[in-house]
Amino acid sequence: MKKRFKIIAVITSLMLALGMSITAFAGFDDFLPPDPPDTRQAARLERVSAEAVRFVPGDAKEISVHVRNIGDRAATDVRVSAGVGAGNPPIVFELNRDSERLWNMSPNADRSIALSVRALPTAEAGRYPITMTLTYRDHSNAIQTTNITVFIQVDVETNAPELIVRDFSVGGDGVRIGDDFNLTAILQNVGGANARDVQVLIDGFSATGIFLSGASNNLFFPSLSAAATQTMNFSLSTHRDIRSGSYPLTFTLRWRDENNKTGEREFIYFVNVQGTASATDRATLEISQMTVPPGTFNVAQEFRIAFTLTNTGIEEARNVRVTAKPESTAIRPRSASVRSITRLPSGEATRLEFVFAPSEDAATQNYSIGFEVSYETGIETDDNRPETTAFEQFVGVNVYNPDKDDDEGGIFPRIIIDSYTVDPIVVRAGEEFDLRMTFRNTHATMSIANIKATLTPQEVTTNGASSSAPFMPVDGSNTFFIDHIPPRGTAAKDFRMFTIPNADPRAYTIRVDFEYQDSDYTERTASEIIGITVRQITRLDTGNIMVPTEGFMFQPMFVNFNLMNTGRAALHNLTVEIVGEGFETTKSFMYFGTINRSASAFYDGEITPQMPGSQPGQIIITFEDEVGEVTTVTRDFVMEVMDMGGGGGFDDWPMDFPPDRFDGGGGGFDFMSLVRNPLVWVGVVALCVAGFFGKRYYDKKRRPQYDDE
Repeated sequence: MKKRFKIIAVITSLMLALGMSITAFAGFDDFLPPDPPDTRQAARLERVSAEAVRFVPGDAKEISVHVRNIGDRAATDVRVSAGVGAGNPPIVFELNRDSERLWNMSPNADRSIALSVRALPTAEAGRYPITMTLTYRDHSNAIQTTNITVFIQVDVETNAPELIVRDFSVGGDGVRIGDDFNLTAILQNVGGANARDVQVLIDGFSATGIFLSGASNNLFFPSLSAAATQTMNFSLSTHRDIRSGSYPLTFTLRWRDENNKTGEREFIYFVNVQGTASATDRATLEISQMTVPPGTFNVAQEFRIAFTLTNTGIEEARNVRVTAKPESTAIRPRSASVRSITRLPSGEATRLEFVFAPSEDAATQNYSIGFEVSYETGIETDDNRPETTAFEQFVGVNVYNPDKDDDEGGIFPRIIIDSYTVDPIVVRAGEEFDLRMTFRNTHATMSIANIKATLTPQEVTTNGASSSAPFMPVDGSNTFFIDHIPPRGTAAKDFRMFTIPNADPRAYTIRVDFEYQDSDYTERTASEIIGITVRQITRLDTGNIMVPTEGFMFQPMFVNFNLMNTGRAALHNLTVEIVGEGFETTKSFMYFGTINRSASAFYDGEITPQMPGSQPGQIIITFEDEVGEVTTVTRDFVMEVMDMGGGGGFDDWPMDFPPDRFDGGGGGFDFMSLVRNPLVWVGVVALCVAGFFGKRYYDKKRRPQYDDE
């Protein structure tokens, strides 16, 4: 018994010694000298510069506010908010998205906060504050606040013209991938004097983004009086490979005042491109295939504008009303300006045509014509009334009336591309096409002569590599000469062009550079851009289509084959389905989306025969090319279907199997965490010591018994 107490005493001593050692190590820090006091200053954010930013009415700028952490510690979770003073000041602003996010600033670090500011066209001269509030956490996790004031100085010139662009619109339900759309905007003179020789240039196009669609990037207006407005229209398209997002377009305005002083401003508009359209639970009307006559029209000369109105929604559209609205009475309808359609079912379309003619009041300029479409969507509102919606789309036409021109067309004559046509409209790679351009002298009294024009294809970028547009003249040069264009006169030029066979399917632009002389023999230059769409040959090879020639009723049969794009262009929205009255084909439809050139996919569909005998079927493959033209490929087959005569087929076989009995279930414990636990090792040592002394005690106790035997 005494030995047993000795063993327990030894084990207890060891455990106490181990605990005291751990405690000793834990209190080792008490013998170290204390840390010196921290004299670093807390984080403090301040603005580096505080000068006022100058604007004129209608100005839009992005300003940068520089902030610095002048403290000795970091500032964390910095957040920015901003507001304007009381009294509804005539400025609007928006913080950059990156500035709204949480960020950190180390000591002496600088940060630039971007702020988009616009002075309203009606803004009066004055100094307007914008207060920015910065909240952040210091080293003690306390929230601190810093206020920064930015002053916007608005200056108004009352004796000079000032042009702005406002009220941008794309009409309808917005811009979608691969669609054509019409961009409209209002050009306004917010200054106090007349502007002459007004030129509007639009830029920011990309061959795989937004590009011109049968239109010029240049608009010209002889004059724009103070406070006057002018509607502008641009026909644009989005490429099929463009991604959803916002894309900037730059509008450059150039003009002259009465003293021949030039002015120039730039405006940026972001086009929001959405995904491809999808059906909704209501009627949705869209305007497409709009035809606008090219060229310039004289007084009383009729022109026709036609378009297709399509219901792309689910429900039937009722009480459809289409109204033609010219922006000016100078353009008068020669046909009914209002068209009514009682009902337009889902998926159906109707073609509408309107006739107009310029009146004697028309001036030589571009006029806009709007088409408003209103209809009932087929669903009811909360008060049980039919839901109605409306949208408007604009087009522009050029009018020539020298008798109405009040001015002399500006200080010097300008040459512009009045119109251009491409035959065919969509050019095929490896083929020739005809290009006809008509040039106009915009001046009313001065002629231009010795005109040299050069066609320069614009570079495009494909996979990081730049290359020129794939056009070259046939039996000619890219430079041509026009001897003379009289005041307000035109001259046409025809070209025969060739497209190289390996051209990528996309929209390309060609810049036309002019060098000419006015009547005073002064050398002048000008340039414009036209757009041409190239289409590649599409080819789809299916290889050997594996279709069973025989089968049994109600037993699934599999059809499979390869889809190989052997053409020079990508295939879009590719689908495969099998149809046949004697088959259940609900599992045969497959959507592949886009198959790039030289790529392939594999179709593996399932059909189930429903009737005995010879059952015909058809494999239908549809896809679109780069310009949206749909191609359908069909393959016919016949299957001999036999009746199984009373069942007993595979459906009677057990198809479900018990789960795997050897599945461990994914359970277990973390062995490494067990090894790292010090209490486990204390227990192990204690057990070893207890076992050692216990064994000795047991041996000594048993030894006399063995000796007696």
